[in-house]
Amino acid sequence: MVLRWPRCALRASLLTGLAPLTMALGLWITSGPLRPAAVVQLLPQLSMAQSFAVVPDRPIPELWRQRLPPGLALNLWRRSRGLWWQLWGTHAGSEAALLLPDDEELSDLPLSLKLGSHRLIAANALALEELQRRLDPSASVGEAVHCAALQQRAGSVLWRADALQAMAGPWSPLLLPLRQGCLSRAKQRWQGVVGSLARSRSRAGVARELPLAASLPPGVLLQLQGSALQPLVGGLLNQGPMQRALLQSYGVEAQLQRQVMGLPFLLQLRANPPQSLFKASLVLQLATTAAQADALEHVLERALGTSPSRGADGLIRGSWSRLESGQLVLVLGGELPEPLQPWKPLGPERAGLAELQLLARPVPLEVAGLLPPGMPAEIQRSALLRASWRGAASGEGPAQLEALLAP
Repeated sequence: MVLRWPRCALRASLLTGLAPLTMALGLWITSGPLRPAAVVQLLPQLSMAQSFAVVPDRPIPELWRQRLPPGLALNLWRRSRGLWWQLWGTHAGSEAALLLPDDEELSDLPLSLKLGSHRLIAANALALEELQRRLDPSASVGEAVHCAALQQRAGSVLWRADALQAMAGPWSPLLLPLRQGCLSRAKQRWQGVVGSLARSRSRAGVARELPLAASLPPGVLLQLQGSALQPLVGGLLNQGPMQRALLQSYGVEAQLQRQVMGLPFLLQLRANPPQSLFKASLVLQLATTAAQADALEHVLERALGTSPSRGADGLIRGSWSRLESGQLVLVLGGELPEPLQPWKPLGPERAGLAELQLLARPVPLEVAGLLPPGMPAEIQRSALLRASWRGAASGEGPAQLEALLAP
């Protein structure tokens, strides 16, 4: 038996079923940019901005508890939708401001300012006054900054100016390729651009394979390998005073400096035994030629004496050795690891394309007191961090960064 629906009934049924979808699609299309005008105005003068998707069934964020009365925070969190932002100014030690969709219950909230459809809530009166000054149309505007991730519905983060130094502390000189960035988030995976945000509207490239967790040896707290040393320390060593010091104090001529900057490398941070003078030892392995290894060994002997180099107490401060492959291994803060093994250098897939791959165990690093205290809590609590950085082929413009946190 074949059932035949009246044509009008079928049409009514379809319209009824599609109505919610049509309304939702209409709201999506007509909603406009997701980042409020306030963020656009403040962006050039912020050191960091972070957006979050409101998830009412999860615990209330700590910043909501700090900036909102307890009852109001709970009510807003339960019925809110969309995104909310944390914003940090460029002043050292500045506390985060909260930006969220405006609500009638927020109209009389102290230390707050209505900005279009959103409300900005500052940490204190001085911070609110500073934010109002920065929003003044007559105020000077900083350099153009673009972060497409802040326009998306998922979580995102932008950092620039002094934000990295505040988070990374003594690690900052080794993180110059990440001095500013714009990342979007999908669960525990972050992806985006770093290094250059001014006048750049570049989006993140296609998701790439991250380094395998199995390639991180036991006892190694952090491992970084790259197709060249230039992106990691070039910003430091390319400065005039540093170049002159390397030449005058250690005899590292300009040609050798350039050669070393182009060498593929493997850098490891290894946990030391409790009786050691140092918490960890730094192991650097360079893909040198025989001539380059000779020149570098001469530099090391001139600066530290013969290997292993010992302090007045007889404890080893550093050591180095050359493998049969020609690769040079240098250790600071301990002895050479055994057995010494060559590794396959990470080379560029295309000429001039630099790449870095990172594997780290944040929890053991935190336990050993080696993780900067300003690092975000989510990183500090992660069992494993896998990341990949790829520089622009021309050496200019934004680089691509992708990272995955394992809880």
